[in-house]
Amino acid sequence: MDDAASAARAGYVCAYDKARAAGDIEAMAEAALGLAATQTFGTFPGRVPAFLHEAYSLAQGGQRARLAVALARAWAYGYDPARAAEFAAEALGYAKAHDDLTLLAAALDAQLLVHWGPDDLAERLSITARLEDTVAHITDVEPRMSAHLWRLTTALECLDLPAVRRQLRALDLLAAEAGTARVRFFAASRRGMYALLTGDLDAAGHALPEVTAAGTEAGEADTPLI
Repeated sequence: MDDAASAARAGYVCAYDKARAAGDIEAMAEAALGLAATQTFGTFPGRVPAFLHEAYSLAQGGQRARLAVALARAWAYGYDPARAAEFAAEALGYAKAHDDLTLLAAALDAQLLVHWGPDDLAERLSITARLEDTVAHITDVEPRMSAHLWRLTTALECLDLPAVRRQLRALDLLAAEAGTARVRFFAASRRGMYALLTGDLDAAGHALPEVTAAGTEAGEADTPLI
């Protein structure tokens, strides 16, 4: 973990401790969610689930459901999807009961992380279809990007190249509309990935500087790996 990421984590922990001392549950939840956002896939979650769970045990309603999504992601990112399942299911149930499309998209995203094993392809295809239908009615950039990335992944697993190209075009369009470095990073990195898969090394070479610049600007932890 680099110095900036370590400083961010320390800041969220400090904010959480202050909120806990003040009995401010909402601030505790926001600090825990911020801390969870610093975790990268495949890393040991450390105390992230503990902070999330304490806030989750005190929160109610939509806030509790958001924390449940974060808990599911934290455990799944740490390669422990069995612990993630109950939290993803709770968030999904709440979002459906309250017709909250943004939360539903986040809960479906968490469900996909739970069903990430090699034997779960049919389940992933079903969930990505539901996620794609859900975000069709959402203007928020993040859930729309998540839906395109997941559908791109399942299309690759099925070797469905027309669907792959459709999702790549959708990501590029979203990047142009949103104008944010984070979406540009994901659009360019996936475009570069497809170029490598199809043997177009020139296109992959053109994508790399764009990935580096956008990822650095956005502070994306995966930038050096890409």
